[in-house]
Amino acid sequence: MTKRRPNRVQLIEAWRGIRALIDNPDDTSQIFRIIRALSGNSFERSFLRFEATPTGAQILSEKRSAPEGAG
Repeated sequence: MTKRRPNRVQLIEAWRGIRALIDNPDDTSQIFRIIRALSGNSFERSFLRFEATPTGAQILSEKRSAPEGAG
C-alpha cells in the first residue's frame, strides 16, 4: 500500500489564478482554480473529523446513501 501525499496549499497556482482573474475579470473559472489551489486537504480533514464523531461513525457503518433530491 502506498502512502498518500497530502494535498498542500498551492500558492503559486493560486497566484496564477489571481493574476488571470485580474487580467480578465470575466473569466470566473479562475475562482475555482484559486479555491482548489488554496483548499489543500481540507476535505479529507473534515471527513476524518466527521468519521470520529459517534453520528458519523454510525452513518458510515450503515453505508447510507444520500436522500433523493440532495445535492
